[in-house]
Amino acid sequence: MHWLIAIFEIKLPFYFLIKRPEEDKLRYKILIYDFDVELFLNRRNGGKQKKGDEEHWSFAISEIQVKVAKEEHIEPPPIRMLENGGRDFSVRAQYFEERLRKYQRVALVAVNRLIRFFKFRLHNPLLYELGPHESDFQNPKWTNEADQEIKPGIMHFIAEEIPGLGSSEFGVSHLTSTVDLDLQKALEIDAKPDITEELLSDAQTAIFQNNFRRAILEMAMACEIAIKRAFFFKAYPCWDGL
Repeated sequence: MHWLIAIFEIKLPFYFLIKRPEEDKLRYKILIYDFDVELFLNRRNGGKQKKGDEEHWSFAISEIQVKVAKEEHIEPPPIRMLENGGRDFSVRAQYFEERLRKYQRVALVAVNRLIRFFKFRLHNPLLYELGPHESDFQNPKWTNEADQEIKPGIMHFIAEEIPGLGSSEFGVSHLTSTVDLDLQKALEIDAKPDITEELLSDAQTAIFQNNFRRAILEMAMACEIAIKRAFFFKAYPCWDGL
C-alpha cells in the first residue's frame, strides 16, 4: 500500500473574497468518497484592501490548490529504458490513465462545493461551477506521501470550442458582406439594445454555458415583455412600453 496524490492548480471563474488575519493558512481537509482532499485558498495573485478602521485586510483570491490523495494497492510501474537511451512510458501511462478520471472527479466535486458556498452563502459575484473538461483538471502534478513527484508519462490537451463557429445554432450569425451597411449604420448611431434583446442574448450565453434553466427563464421573460408590448401598444399607441 502507498499513497498516490494528485495536485490540481485551479483558476477560479472569478474571485473569492475573504477578510481575516494574514497568518491564517486557509487550508481545509475533507473526505470525499474514499479520497482524502485538501483545499488551499492561494492569496498569491489576488489583490487586497483595507479601510482605515478595519482590523483585517480583505483579499481577492483567484486560484486554489486541490490535493486528492488515496492509498493505492499497486505502485506506479517503473519507466522502461530503451536500448537507444530513450524511455518507454507506455505501461506507466496506462496506470495513471486508469486513475486520472477518479481523482479528477473528486477534485471537481470539492471545487464546486467551494464555489457554491462562496456564490450562494457568501454571495460573491460572477462565480459559476466548473466542468470536467476545464484544462486545469487535465494534468495534475502526481506525488507520493514523501512529496516526491512522479512523472505519469501522459499529457492531455483540451481544445477550446468556439460557440457558434461553423454553425448558426441558437441565433448565432456571422459577419458577411450582406450586413456591412447595417454595421456601418450601427457604428454611426449610438443605439442601445432593447431589453428583450439583452434578455435573449443572456439566454443564449446561458445555453452555451449549459445553464438551461437560466436560459429558459430569460427567454420566457423576453417573450412576456414582447407580448405585453404588442398588446398595450395596440390598445394605447402612445404607451412607451418597458
